Amino acid sequence: MQYKETILNNINHFIQEHVIPNKLEIIATIDMATELEFDNLKLVDIYFDEATTHIRSTYQNTYTTLVHVFQIGQKTVELSIDENISFEGIYPLDNYNIHFSQEDGTQIDLFDENFVDFGLHEYLNLYEYNEIIGELNLIYKFKSESANNYVTELEDIKKCIPTITHIESFSIEKCILHFPNDVSMCVDVSEIKKTIEKYKQKNK
Repeated sequence: MQYKETILNNINHFIQEHVIPNKLEIIATIDMATELEFDNLKLVDIYFDEATTHIRSTYQNTYTTLVHVFQIGQKTVELSIDENISFEGIYPLDNYNIHFSQEDGTQIDLFDENFVDFGLHEYLNLYEYNEIIGELNLIYKFKSESANNYVTELEDIKKCIPTITHIESFSIEKCILHFPNDVSMCVDVSEIKKTIEKYKQKNK
């Protein structure tokens, strides 16, 4: 996918230009960074997922998160940014509950000390995310690109419900199913995947 590759290339360029050349400065300010294998640091994948907050909002308690998969030597680390806070700030994916409002300058509510990224997210948060990615609009272009890609993956729903004429991407989380006579229905992607999986299990 075009925009995915652009983001991967831009962030890896940022690592080469701003992280690796500043390894001594990083180590001097972040103790954990002494174990960071700078020369083997690379962003290897990005993908959209959903995050759930621990407090309910008046309008939602789940929203889209963009996950960054970093390779650090032999270790893989996942860091995330979230749409709810306009994709600002990057932090560990596996160990947080997210507030709907920033408190004390952080989006992390609970921090698991067992999570180890060797201080990478602390250093990255010294920069605005648009400086790291190159252009913030790339996220929204990649999101649209990813949504269109989901449509191809969901084509098997037509085997379950033959009256579906076509599928239209709506967002990462939802798509629109079209039926004859201009009838349409907005459905969660997760629900479609479950229906497809049940159909496949039943028709093995």
